Amino acid sequence: MKRFTTGEKTGMAYFPIMINLENRAVLIIGGGATALRKAETMLSYGAKVFVIAKEFKHEFPKAAVLKEKEFEDEDLLLKSRDYFLVIVATGDGEVNAHISELCKKERILVNAVDEEEKCSFIFPAIYRQGDVVVSASSSGKSPLVTQYLRDRISKCLPENIGEINDEMGKLRNRIRQEMHSQKERKEIYKKALEEMLKE
Repeated sequence: MKRFTTGEKTGMAYFPIMINLENRAVLIIGGGATALRKAETMLSYGAKVFVIAKEFKHEFPKAAVLKEKEFEDEDLLLKSRDYFLVIVATGDGEVNAHISELCKKERILVNAVDEEEKCSFIFPAIYRQGDVVVSASSSGKSPLVTQYLRDRISKCLPENIGEINDEMGKLRNRIRQEMHSQKERKEIYKKALEEMLKE
């Protein structure tokens, strides 16, 4: 296979990390289709979603708390609302840049959609089945590459991998109480997984 090189050093890759968003406050700024998708995604992972937009162009989920207004710095700095992360999707580069700088100053994780240089984190392409989550990233260089990787990976996985994961979790809880040998536990897990994958 031919390898393509540019002759330039590659940039710093992003470190992958899985974060528990359950009951975490997430602020989304923007009322368009992108903001809607981000709100739906954050809600699906258990976050408490707050959305500020001067105009809502779509119907957002009822679980999200909406405020139809211009964004003001005080919206982010309000101490009664400790935002875990902020997603900026206003479509206005200057507004996005201002909010991004404000977040970085306050040490709040921020993602400015499609503007990598303004982000302290980026979204990977995600394949999810139950509690099984597989993500792929090009470190912001190519969304098409991340989508390609996600789709290729998803085709390699069993259609019931989420159910298998649930069963393995139950087995793990039971075996950990019954057996103290890590080596024996590992062998049992391995055999159980092999049998489930055959079915």
